[in-house]
Amino acid sequence: MQGASSNLAERLDPLGPFGMFELPSSVVSPAANLDPVPVDTYTPGEMIDVLKKYPSALLQHGFCSPFLHHSLYEENVADMATLAKSAMAVCFGSALETADGARFARQAMTLERQRIIEAFPASECMQQWDLLHAMLLYEVLGIRIASESVKAPWKLTSYSKSMQAPFLVKMARGFIHSHLHAPGSTLMAAPGLETQDLAGWSVAETARRTIFLANAIHFLSSIDPNTGHTSPYYEPLNDELVLNLPLPCSHALWSARTEQEWQGTEEYSQCQGNDLQAPEDFATAFYVRPGGQTLNGLLTRFPKQYLDTFLLGPGFNGSDELRSFVIRCALYQFHHK
Repeated sequence: MQGASSNLAERLDPLGPFGMFELPSSVVSPAANLDPVPVDTYTPGEMIDVLKKYPSALLQHGFCSPFLHHSLYEENVADMATLAKSAMAVCFGSALETADGARFARQAMTLERQRIIEAFPASECMQQWDLLHAMLLYEVLGIRIASESVKAPWKLTSYSKSMQAPFLVKMARGFIHSHLHAPGSTLMAAPGLETQDLAGWSVAETARRTIFLANAIHFLSSIDPNTGHTSPYYEPLNDELVLNLPLPCSHALWSARTEQEWQGTEEYSQCQGNDLQAPEDFATAFYVRPGGQTLNGLLTRFPKQYLDTFLLGPGFNGSDELRSFVIRCALYQFHHK
């Protein structure tokens, strides 16, 4: 088993010989015979609009980021203000909302991105996460700035969309590499009490969610929201890893506060949804034991129209909305190849 895990890590390592892979044909052409159902499709432009709300949501009282487990904050208090780089990015995002602060914020963002790029290679653990998360926030803010420039094309602007994308990809791949090759890594493992405890699982689950966020931001930032076309310069982050990474877990598991509570929730979910035996089991897969599922498995088993209908609206207010966001991004990313 140790050898198999090592081989999988080598295949999925974005810092390996290639860093990008061909999609499995089963994902591009899902095989399932289900009756037609009403479709609730989100366009790339609408997904970008959802994404643009994330930085400002971090300012709201009571909002907890669904990307960093509460146990990894200082003193278990979910407060983004305790993370220096992410907090600064949130403040710059707020300054962009004002006429007086927007110009200063844009200039300061450029300098701060450069500092993050220089600091990232030597970072580790929570500092590494904070730097990557801040860089992702800046990319989202950049998308917002670019979309506002489109509304007023007669204005000259010094901002160039996605100029930092190559650095973001390298940083995300470095983050993936560090978690794939960490001693006892469970990044690619579905939840299981036999091999994980709450402390180790919370780190792996945070890493998975952050990778999904990085992939979504990188992909959506390359799309023209008016035409839906992907930039000719777009380079996938790591399609094979993203497709085989366990999806975000249930809200109950993510919210567990103690080892006992986490174990009880995981035992219950294992009893409820070990297999997908029929299309109707999608509800079980989505709500009860989603962490055991992957994009590869869902996109192979269920047609796009079926998933479009039964998924929740995408967002960042909890694990279920986040999972919908991840899957809906994948529906466009991997069905429009």
